[in-house]
Amino acid sequence: AGAILNRDEIVADLLQYIEQLREHMYWEEKELFTLADELQSDGDWSAVVLKNDEIGDPLFGPQVERKYRGLLNRIQRLVVWDCQKYLA
Repeated sequence: AGAILNRDEIVADLLQYIEQLREHMYWEEKELFTLADELQSDGDWSAVVLKNDEIGDPLFGPQVERKYRGLLNRIQRLVVWDCQKYLA
């Protein structure tokens, strides 16, 4: 947005972010994944899958899917139109 940023502040923020990300990854490896490994039955895993399906994907959910599907359709129409132009 054109704002002037202090390099030292940015570096400090990035280092803090990296440290927090590493701590989170450590927690996942030592606690979360350990608990997940203890889910032995197919019923347990089925419940996890069903719950995940209920929540949906916040990054690549149905709205993003529709946008990309629309983009693909537009590209396909342009390619067909372009090919017809050269074949005529």
